[in-house]
Amino acid sequence: MQKRFTAILWGLVWLWTPFQGSAESCTLRSFLPNAPLRQGEIRIVETADTVSFQILLYTRFPWRVIRDICDKEENNWPPGSPCHGDSQKYCEALKTVPGSIERERKASGTRDASYRWIIEFIASTSAPRVDLIEIQTQGPRNRLVVSRTRSLASPAVSEAYIRQNMAFILLDLFGSQREQKSEVTRLLHRLKESQ
Repeated sequence: MQKRFTAILWGLVWLWTPFQGSAESCTLRSFLPNAPLRQGEIRIVETADTVSFQILLYTRFPWRVIRDICDKEENNWPPGSPCHGDSQKYCEALKTVPGSIERERKASGTRDASYRWIIEFIASTSAPRVDLIEIQTQGPRNRLVVSRTRSLASPAVSEAYIRQNMAFILLDLFGSQREQKSEVTRLLHRLKESQ
């Protein structure tokens, strides 16, 4: 499925609209790993039938980020757990991202120390999935505009894995924030209810 993207980055605050023609709202947003050490951002976006976790990563150290993600995956899905195989497929797809971006840069003659890509978990009634998407940006640092996107991978994982992983991410990033408790509870209920 071809998606149209509209994205504007204001410093590290960005807008990205993959659901054309549908009313959407950004429910929660957070910097990754935290505001002082910004290497990315997560947005939780909702439409009537979709919950999407859009994780934008911009880092000079993609292997460190991937290692941290895969360590969490191993803790959440140890061998013998129901979605361990899905977790492994996801991590294997993540490990291809830096090489794919490097090959594209080499072919186009682009020089950039930062790796920019999006991990998107989509829980929908019609097509739940995980997408890994490279982005290229233009403009000054305080007003970056996404000029190009390229699909990197969409690992074939189960709907149960997608929804449970979204719950893990939600609790990991927002579960300890008292002011977000009611929103986290509502989203967890929605993820479980729509299965």
